[in-house]
Amino acid sequence: MAVWVMSAKKWILFDVGGVLEAVDDDAWQQEWWERWRAVSGLDVAAFDARIAGAELPAIDVTVGTEPAFWAAVGAALELDDEQCAAMRADSGMRTAAPETSS
Repeated sequence: MAVWVMSAKKWILFDVGGVLEAVDDDAWQQEWWERWRAVSGLDVAAFDARIAGAELPAIDVTVGTEPAFWAAVGAALELDDEQCAAMRADSGMRTAAPETSS
């Protein structure tokens, strides 16, 4: 009979790409865009054209581009500051606290 003993070392297992566990979380992005399309009052074609024309930076692969992304989205959809802040909060994105000078 084989006995498996875990080592005392701590370890972390990353499931990159959902290989170990399949999750249905890829629909949230489309649902999120659809929610904000409705808020904007634009039809699908106009909304898609504005977002495509905004030349949004790739915030998922480039650090520090979030402010430019949200500014471009807000401008493209003609959102006011409150709407843009609500859209950003609705995305679930966390931002670092602003730096303070001493």
